[in-house]
Amino acid sequence: QPLDAAVGATRVACDEGWIERSAQIGQTGETISPRLYIGLGVSGAVHHTSGIQGAGTVVAICDDSEAPIFEMADFGVVGDVTEVVPQLVEELARLRG
Repeated sequence: QPLDAAVGATRVACDEGWIERSAQIGQTGETISPRLYIGLGVSGAVHHTSGIQGAGTVVAICDDSEAPIFEMADFGVVGDVTEVVPQLVEELARLRG
């Protein structure tokens, strides 16, 4: 809710049933062009990143410093999503007042 944003997912997340298939982004899903894309734990496989080529600013948060997502990211954070995201949400809430 802090971003008032749409949520998308990788094929794996959809296959695992974590989110509905209609949220899938990539070669076998939707192509999106948001002003801001934040990838949480996304490795950066071409199957997913092909669907975000039109994104304005790409932010990647992933615990694998070698993940391909960092090659296309404008901003990257190497860390555990479960630790980084709460801090990000807190800071965004503070900035929004």
